[in-house]
Amino acid sequence: MKETINIYQEIIRIQESGEGAALCILISVDGSAPQIASAKMIVKESGEILGTVGGGAIENKLAELSLEVINSQQAKTVKLNLVTDLNMACGGQVQAYIEPIEGRDHLIIYGAGHIALPTCSIAKMLGFHVTVVDDRSEWANAERFPMADRVVVSDFLEFAQKYKASKKDFILIVTRGHTHDQTILETVTHSDFGWLGMIGSRRKISAAFVRLKEVGITEEVISRIESPVGLDIGAVSPEEISISVAARLIEFKRKNKNARPWAI
Repeated sequence: MKETINIYQEIIRIQESGEGAALCILISVDGSAPQIASAKMIVKESGEILGTVGGGAIENKLAELSLEVINSQQAKTVKLNLVTDLNMACGGQVQAYIEPIEGRDHLIIYGAGHIALPTCSIAKMLGFHVTVVDDRSEWANAERFPMADRVVVSDFLEFAQKYKASKKDFILIVTRGHTHDQTILETVTHSDFGWLGMIGSRRKISAAFVRLKEVGITEEVISRIESPVGLDIGAVSPEEISISVAARLIEFKRKNKNARPWAI
């Protein structure tokens, strides 16, 4: 029982962290086999295994198949004959179900102003892990953003340089000034972000993109930056803009799910 509880605790931890992993469960065992039906293990993308489905050749094979599931993000059921498939002396047959462990997408909001506040609330309702970053403690604090998973008071450049964004990260830039926006853009576009959006006028956006080209950011990367950000619903107020941004995040996630191996 202790092992099963630890497995479920680890699933929750993985979902929170967003790291790649798969859960493998023996759903049937016929004949002689080293484990019983319901045995479970977690296989991480690093190859680390938690729990056990019997050890030895059967576990190695199912771990290999679990890594394939992590990469494809497609669950599968497999049957293994321990004699013909694995050359084991047990003589039994097992059936296993392997599914990817679905993590939470991470939204990083640069700026803790009037748009960030409702955007954070809506993103949390949508299941995002939300980090809010600003260099003003009177704006970026837990009292103002009780719904955020993390609130960071930091120089924007310092945080952007330290945090290495990955394909699991959604980045929204809504700071109080063009200089901060440009600094963040020039930093995060060197990372392998999943989605990147910046609020701003067309004039501001055009100038920002020209500057990105000057510092060596490729056209391919610049084309992935969404600005103006959000779906065009005629939004005016901070709350309306936040809804348009959230709608775009939903659209991106759902329409690109098959193209994004990390998608939930």
